[in-house]
Amino acid sequence: MSLKDRINNWVEKRNAKDEAQDRLKKRKAIEKQYAKEHPKQVTPVQPEYEQEFKLTHNGKFELGSDGKLTSKGRSQRLKFRLNIAILSLVVLIVLLYLYFIFFMRSSINEDWNHYTDGTGKASIAGCFE
Repeated sequence: MSLKDRINNWVEKRNAKDEAQDRLKKRKAIEKQYAKEHPKQVTPVQPEYEQEFKLTHNGKFELGSDGKLTSKGRSQRLKFRLNIAILSLVVLIVLLYLYFIFFMRSSINEDWNHYTDGTGKASIAGCFE
């Protein structure tokens, strides 16, 4: 196989890939347009199976007839998750605050007592130890 044949073969393969990508883009655009013109009618239903109960947190979030969460159910689930995240951050901040108040205060007092002579005033002698 000559160099010219190899180059032509490579160009043909590349053109075939480009054509396939163009066909895929056109197909996706047509499917998107069809979906806009013919929307699905999804009605809220009650979960029946274990997997649906897991998805909806035992029926807290709205489930559609297609087995997926509706847009309202997804927004409710997002609110729930954000509330859990915010609550956990608040708890962590409070715990960190308590740690700094009670445990850091004692270590600061110990360090301060090390550098004072007992009268509350700093002494130079403690600094050189």
